Amino acid sequence: MMAEGSISAGHARAILAVPSEDGRIKLAEKVVKDNLTVRQTENLAPLFSGMDEERPKREPTPQSFKRAARQLRLALDTNVKVKRVRNKNKIEIEFADENELARLVTQLGKASLGANDEED
Repeated sequence: MMAEGSISAGHARAILAVPSEDGRIKLAEKVVKDNLTVRQTENLAPLFSGMDEERPKREPTPQSFKRAARQLRLALDTNVKVKRVRNKNKIEIEFADENELARLVTQLGKASLGANDEED
């Protein structure tokens, strides 16, 4: 297309930014069909980059995570999420303000003291 004069070198650079060959072809066809500028082509390139790529499937949340979140939610009387983020397990505890944070810290502190008493 460049040899034919349908697109410029600037168009070609923007089109080559698309990783898949199918995406590059579709973008090049759109550039010629719609007579797009280089700037418009650069703006469209990211939209054509994700074509035909399968997104990794999210693993379902383990039942143990759901049970733990439910137990913590009941014990702490606030919303709790137990999840895996980038191969790390996390517990998120929501609180509205500093007073609720202080309540949660106190409650968790009492719980850990109770656990230590049982071990002794």
